[in-house]
Amino acid sequence: MGSAVGGTAGLFVGAAAGAFGWRAALVLPLLSLPFLRPALRLASGPPAPAPAPGDDTPRTPGHRTGPSLDILRDRRFLAAAGLMPALSTVNFVLLYAAPRRVTALTGWSAVETGAASSVAALAGALPSWQLVRAAPGLGPVRLRVLLALGSAGALALAVAAPWPVAVLIGSGTSALVTAGGQGLLTGAATEGLPPARHGLAIGLFNLAFLIGVAAGPALAAFADQTVQFI
Repeated sequence: MGSAVGGTAGLFVGAAAGAFGWRAALVLPLLSLPFLRPALRLASGPPAPAPAPGDDTPRTPGHRTGPSLDILRDRRFLAAAGLMPALSTVNFVLLYAAPRRVTALTGWSAVETGAASSVAALAGALPSWQLVRAAPGLGPVRLRVLLALGSAGALALAVAAPWPVAVLIGSGTSALVTAGGQGLLTGAATEGLPPARHGLAIGLFNLAFLIGVAAGPALAAFADQTVQFI
């Protein structure tokens, strides 16, 4: 939920900052720099224990085991990490494409469209905890099917519906599926792995999510240029 809400709000905060020029929008990521040092401190792990008297065994501070391909051979991880980029791609396609459709259907200003689109996305992301609550009764296979069908239905509704309200509902549904799926599929991705591998698996899973974050806007821009060309 936090990722979905922050990602949605960030788009519109960036757009508002962009009104002062593109340099103002690029300054926004600098706000994360104060958190860099504490994060690196946490990532380094606890200090190595002091050697006992007479113990000459060499020690490496902050030792970490290297990546292992056993994660990429786990079927449950692959199923979860394979679905997540599809969900996030659809979501970020609609975050860019749905407002354009709403503007085309209504003639609203950029401020009006942005406000309606942000409300729709947030309205979808915030109740995603209900999906998390329902997940244990669904089982992993039915859960993945539900997420995939929900994302596909949201895309079809936002792209094909002739009513702006339906387009906004499609965008909100995609936010709901993506926010809920990110949490649920993270658990599914690590379920069959030993605890020592959970951290690395979650990192790889988040990388899969970010593939969709990058691909979605690119696909939305490509589709927009293609339609204009036609």
